[in-house]
Amino acid sequence: MISDPLVSIVIPTFNYGRFLGDAIESALSQTYRHLELIVVDDGSTDNTRAVAMSFGDRLKYYHQENQGPYCARNFALTKISGKYFVNLDADNRLDATYLEKTLAFINEHASPELAFVYTQMEFFGAKEGISHHPEYDLQELKRKNYLDMCTLLLADVVKRFGFDPDFNKGCGDQAFYLTLAEHGYHGILLDEPLVKYRVHDQSVARTASRNYRQIELARRLIRKHRSLYSKSDSIAAMREASNKVLVSVINNRTMSAPLTDRVYDLLAFACASLKHRELMSQIVYTFSPRLYFRGRKQ
Repeated sequence: MISDPLVSIVIPTFNYGRFLGDAIESALSQTYRHLELIVVDDGSTDNTRAVAMSFGDRLKYYHQENQGPYCARNFALTKISGKYFVNLDADNRLDATYLEKTLAFINEHASPELAFVYTQMEFFGAKEGISHHPEYDLQELKRKNYLDMCTLLLADVVKRFGFDPDFNKGCGDQAFYLTLAEHGYHGILLDEPLVKYRVHDQSVARTASRNYRQIELARRLIRKHRSLYSKSDSIAAMREASNKVLVSVINNRTMSAPLTDRVYDLLAFACASLKHRELMSQIVYTFSPRLYFRGRKQ
């Protein structure tokens, strides 16, 4: 019905033309029909424009120079008209009932402080399964992120605070939701897998590089949200970030890694923890990977 609130679905994309069509189809196939779809092309050099334009006037397409995902989302906020905002990454998809169910849920639990509904995710691609996101818990959110940007959000709230491009390299979603929490807003879990989340088969180097940034990003989050973090909160968040580094280093050991990479891993490991039980194994791996892997087989 025309009296139903308009929902703005935004798809920011950069060189994901090969996935974009599926994302668009999932948005346009919603059982809830009163929506607008906006694609923001963040400087793609592939066939992104052609894919978007193939859908004609069923969506609005905008192109900008490459500035990163949070800049693309901020640009989108100047174009949307809906009461609600949904970000859909170009490599993901929405269940056909996503809008219908999240809208009913947010209306059922409406309160002045409720700003968004999030759901579980169905993983596909390099990994399959269902997420186990917890009920909204600010203490847990300060320690580690469990909220994706694909949520049903009140558009006025999103426009008020926007997105922080300083987190284009990581933790941007967590920074956004912590900003909402600082101003008294929270979310609620609809415990169904209504977002289909693509897991990419990433290289070892890329995975490790991303995780090495966790410590600096955690520090940046704490500085940005000083009013939320007690001393114990900060310690817990930094410990979680350090653990991500250690897990990444341990899981990414390979026989073929060059010495420079192994030394870099050892330094990252030592900076994170000099007391970890795996530190001696990391030292052995660094200077004699054959000896390390021989010991693993015994």
